Amino acid sequence: MFAPPAGAFQGAGGVLVIGDSLEVGSGPYLRAGLPGASVDAEKGRTSSQGVRVLAERLGPEHGVIVFGLGTNDSPSNPGGLAASLAAVRRLAGDRCIVVATIVRPPVRGVSVAGLNQVVEQFAGQSGAQVADWRSVVKSIPSLLGRDGVHATGDGYALRASLLAEAVQGCLLGGGASGIPAPR
Repeated sequence: MFAPPAGAFQGAGGVLVIGDSLEVGSGPYLRAGLPGASVDAEKGRTSSQGVRVLAERLGPEHGVIVFGLGTNDSPSNPGGLAASLAAVRRLAGDRCIVVATIVRPPVRGVSVAGLNQVVEQFAGQSGAQVADWRSVVKSIPSLLGRDGVHATGDGYALRASLLAEAVQGCLLGGGASGIPAPR
């Protein structure tokens, strides 16, 4: 229903996607919408683990990095996500980066608001593209499964479409292209 059109973003072979279970689910849709993109996703991956994977996988052929992590980070330690994103920026050099807002129930009473604030600040300071998953899920709650973290089939397809649109912004304009940062 929400899948990006096959071949919509030709020339996206230089896209490296590092993610967690959300990208495990959206990966097939990303591969369809971003032919040639490399998706490395693993259930339970934290942002700090993702930085290590990025350092190992990043090659000169990768012009765009999708760093779809943070959901498994502790909401009580937004500084951990901030440090990971700073490391991503250093590794990326002048490459365009795509990040996504975070949706999940509170952990031990702590919401993900601080993590989303880190994503917003990172995008504002670095020019990263933002796939605003949080706003979409807020508008269409049925895109999430019962656990409040993982998406339904349509949710994964729409998440992939959001990420692909942000990648398109990178391919068309380099840095930020008018996709609003989360509020």
